[in-house]
Amino acid sequence: MTFLLQVMWGQLTAAERHESALQLQSLAAQCEGAPVPLVLDSGLVIPPVNLVMVPTTESFVVQNLKSHLRPVKLEKTKENFGPFLFTPINFGSLERKSNKASNKIDYLWVAEELCEVKLELSNPFPFELEVSNMRLLTSGAVFESLPLTLTLPPDATNVGVTLSGTSKEVGQLEITGYSTHTLGVKSNCRLKNIPRIGESMFSVEVIPALPLLQVSSPLPTK
Repeated sequence: MTFLLQVMWGQLTAAERHESALQLQSLAAQCEGAPVPLVLDSGLVIPPVNLVMVPTTESFVVQNLKSHLRPVKLEKTKENFGPFLFTPINFGSLERKSNKASNKIDYLWVAEELCEVKLELSNPFPFELEVSNMRLLTSGAVFESLPLTLTLPPDATNVGVTLSGTSKEVGQLEITGYSTHTLGVKSNCRLKNIPRIGESMFSVEVIPALPLLQVSSPLPTK
């Protein structure tokens, strides 16, 4: 039933999607678990399928850190030796900059600080859709993702959701998607399989934890 709902999603009418979802939910209540390969009597193997379209992801945006936690690189002031300076143009470096991958995030994340990704989700069904244990899927640097449970109203569109977690080590972190538990089925939703995202992953550089400066004052606040 999971295979039918996911693979035939574009060909099913709204009523057929609704009916299939209710049947899947009923079956999953009897035998809940993650998608596994299904071997038919003919020997044909149906591969495991994740429910990528339930709920439907409208956007997936990696967020910068809170303003007071963002690392700032201090640039050394260059001395001015006069107007007669010759700086040759390195065409190779310009070419490398122009070919920068679009999925490489410009800003940095900091180890041991809370990091966030904002999503917009839609519920394609005329009933409340509960999504539990929703977490970010990552690779590379160790990342501790915090679980989230939410309920989407019937036929809701573009509902804002924030998934968060903490980087536990320094290095390159790749955000590849998110996991869900809905309609009784556990799914790993990879960005490469989500039509409206356009990227297979997002890469963020994680730097070491930085010291924080806190200023206190005896003056009353207004």
